[in-house]
Amino acid sequence: MPKPGLKPAALRLCAPAWALSLLLGAACGEGALVETGAGVGATATGAGVGATATGAGVGATATGAGVGSSSQGVSPATGLLAQGSGPPISCQQEGEGPFILPLGSHAVVGEPVRFLVVSEGPLGGASLEDDSGQELRPTEVIASGPPAARLFEGKAPLRPGVARYRLGRAAGPGGPRPAARAACVEVKVSVRQERDSRLAPPSGIWDIHEDWHEGWERAFSAWVAWLFRDIPGQPQAWRPLQRLLWNPERNLLYDSLGLGEDSGRPGQGMPDGSRAAVRVIAWADCGDAPYQLRAYFAWKHGLPFRYRRCDRGSGLRGPRCPLERDNRYQAFDQVRDPVARFNAFLREGLAWQVHSGTTRTLPEDEASDFFPIRLSRETIRPGTIFVDVGGHVLIVTQWDAEGLFAVDGHPDFSVTRRRYSEGHFRYFRGTRTGGFKAFRPLRLFGGALVPLPNKAVSPSYSVEQYRFSSGKDFQEAMARMLAMHRPG
Repeated sequence: MPKPGLKPAALRLCAPAWALSLLLGAACGEGALVETGAGVGATATGAGVGATATGAGVGATATGAGVGSSSQGVSPATGLLAQGSGPPISCQQEGEGPFILPLGSHAVVGEPVRFLVVSEGPLGGASLEDDSGQELRPTEVIASGPPAARLFEGKAPLRPGVARYRLGRAAGPGGPRPAARAACVEVKVSVRQERDSRLAPPSGIWDIHEDWHEGWERAFSAWVAWLFRDIPGQPQAWRPLQRLLWNPERNLLYDSLGLGEDSGRPGQGMPDGSRAAVRVIAWADCGDAPYQLRAYFAWKHGLPFRYRRCDRGSGLRGPRCPLERDNRYQAFDQVRDPVARFNAFLREGLAWQVHSGTTRTLPEDEASDFFPIRLSRETIRPGTIFVDVGGHVLIVTQWDAEGLFAVDGHPDFSVTRRRYSEGHFRYFRGTRTGGFKAFRPLRLFGGALVPLPNKAVSPSYSVEQYRFSSGKDFQEAMARMLAMHRPG
């Protein structure tokens, strides 16, 4: 549905030209120089982009990797009351400033609650409190940034209803708290534990309740950083990927839907009386891993997810991508359990249709799933990827005193943590399909999921990494950047 106060006709007239051109059909992988690999057939089972979904219009401008947006309805994954649902809400998050993410679908009176707070700037001294003035304690520094991220924990209020949590700054001794407007979020508090429906939606893998904006992008980055962080004494490799998702010490979204989706504990019963205990299953090689992580995060929060089905292309021309699919894919509608349907999507849909070549796209391919980014600490953040045009993909996971770290998947479905090195981050002069890239944000527009064009993801978008005259020049530039962010 359109934003309150906007007539549908006005919304259509305000649509940017780039959105209309993509809806009419944009070419994939044009400008080929060399063609290698087998093509992908033009026929496939299941529906492509659905035409029945509703959502808000597409934002025309953006900064960083995402764009501010308004959302409609109630997100079942966060319990967040959004604009347009019920009575007017006095606080809402647009993604431009600090962003507060409840880590759970519902809160219960007097029971523990957790929130992830993310910000582009530092969060030192930040406080989080409810309407009664009760403060939640900061417990873990998830990431020092950018983006900065911190975990806050406390107890839900003792009365049911809607609790408002507001972010502020801790005052000094004897000093008052600042009265300036700060980020806030409203969460439903129930007398007993509520669970999301054990039934999957009538059609598609999951429903869309939010648009990707900068707040969500920062939260995704923080989640990836915590998932793959270095824990002394623990292994630096995992097999398969699901082992990380099943680990509550690492996964901030562990069982956040209340379905036992990560623990395997029995959740809410099905209408037939059964109590299915279905866990997320994720087996990923290097090409699958970025997509599966993005899909998992999007599924948990009702965010849009899309991918293209491509041939392998080459390091020069990139792939040709005749088909695209998203989270409204209907091939698994017969699977009633929401976790089992998500697993089927990962295993039988996504894993068989994306690969390292899917990420090897040209910068001007604005329908691609990724876009190239500036070489800077601010843009190369957890959740971005590095594409080796020879046929490999790494996921950036952490910056620390020792440098830049990433993980990559392998054909045996193991995932390994690696420190930046010239051997793992290879540069090929004369190619424009590899390098550091970020997921291209999506907007729901006119029933279609539209990827934002390069001008809308500026200033993160850049082709500077394709201008080096040699691999040595690229590695020297990376060495200078790494040295700038190393203590001492």
